[in-house]
Amino acid sequence: MLWLLKRKQMAQNITWGDLKKLDEDASNMMQHMVTEPNPVNTFLAYLAIVASNSKVKWGK
Repeated sequence: MLWLLKRKQMAQNITWGDLKKLDEDASNMMQHMVTEPNPVNTFLAYLAIVASNSKVKWGK
């Protein structure tokens, strides 16, 4: 648990530009996958994009 305290950093605030970019990326992803842009697919695309951009390091 001590390693968590050492590595804790504050994330930057989310801007409207960040949300617009996320929506554009999700739309592009759905176009490339030939997927209907409904709310469920859009949400799943958001999750995929956020997960792929997340930095997670396990262990020490």
